[in-house]
Amino acid sequence: MDFSIQPTARLMLWAFRSFEEQLTQRLQEKGFSGVKPSHFNILRHLDADGMRQIDLAVDAGITKQAVGKMVAELVQAGFVELVNDVTDGRAKRVIYTATGKSLINESVSIVKSLEKEMSEVLGIEDYATLRTSLVELLNYYQSGQDQGE
Repeated sequence: MDFSIQPTARLMLWAFRSFEEQLTQRLQEKGFSGVKPSHFNILRHLDADGMRQIDLAVDAGITKQAVGKMVAELVQAGFVELVNDVTDGRAKRVIYTATGKSLINESVSIVKSLEKEMSEVLGIEDYATLRTSLVELLNYYQSGQDQGE
C-alpha cells in the first residue's frame, strides 16, 4: 500500500493501532495472554485506585454498555475485579488485581521501549519534531480552534 497518499489523520490512526498491536504482542509474550488491543481503551483510563464504570465510560468516551462488556472481559482475564463502592451501595468499582497491576507496570516498560524504537527509526531530531508537532496539534484542537473560534 502506498501510505504517502493517505490522509494524515488516517496515518496517525494506523500508526496508533500498530503501536497498540505491538504493545499487545509484547505483553502476550510476557505471559499476559488475555490482553487485547480493545482493552486498552479501559486500561488507559482506569485510575490506580479504581473507578466506577460510569466514570470510565465518560473518561473513555464510550457507552456504559461498552465499558461493561470490556470490564467483563478484563475480569475474566484476571486483570480487574468489581468491588462494592463504599460511597454508593448500588455502584461497583473497577479495580486492578495484582495481575492487572503487573500488566500496567509491564505496559509502561514496553511503551518506553517502543518509544525508543520510534526514536531510532525516525532519528532523534525527527522523533522530537514529531512529538512537538503532535503536541501543537493537540493544543490547537483542544483550545477550540477546530470550532472556528
